[in-house]
Amino acid sequence: PAVAVAIGTPGQRARLTFDGGPGRRVSLRGRDLKGLTTYDGTIFLLNPDGRELSQTRLDIFMEAQEVSTPGAYSLLVELERGMVGGLAIALYDVPPDATAPISPGGPARAVTIETPGQRARLDFTGKPGQRVSVQGKELKGLSTYDGTIRLLKPDGGDLATTRLDTFLVAPDLPSGGTYTLVVELERGMTGGLTVVLFDVPP
Repeated sequence: PAVAVAIGTPGQRARLTFDGGPGRRVSLRGRDLKGLTTYDGTIFLLNPDGRELSQTRLDIFMEAQEVSTPGAYSLLVELERGMVGGLAIALYDVPPDATAPISPGGPARAVTIETPGQRARLDFTGKPGQRVSVQGKELKGLSTYDGTIRLLKPDGGDLATTRLDTFLVAPDLPSGGTYTLVVELERGMTGGLTVVLFDVPP
């Protein structure tokens, strides 16, 4: 559950701790601001040794972060300009990326992302010079601008990107190997869609 934080004295801070461990990823969001605005403070994510791993403003979503070193991690809330007030902090335990195969010209794949910060990866085998196109459709709880579909080359580099339900004709595939469509939602959104991969003839 989200944890309520109240800072009643200017200059006071709040610290929340949780345990990291092998393979663990977390994302977070501050919400339900009381007497505060987005830019009245910062939430820092600190490693067990106290070093900063990431930061975000009070109610801006922090994307998934690796917290794989065993030990106690901290969320440190600092307000600015002598502000006082409260908020609730939700910390999400982000599961591994959802994976499934997809085939050019094959059936559409349904993708569902239930945890903020999680991604979906759809792999397919490509051939040099092959042309493919991609379309996300049948959005459930999402809109066009709530995320992207990225086409990654076998070496992990970006080849093309489109918004969720915007049609994309990718450049010719530069080599053979395993290509990946990565569905990434933004701002901590969750929901589903269907991804179609077309095999484009000459």
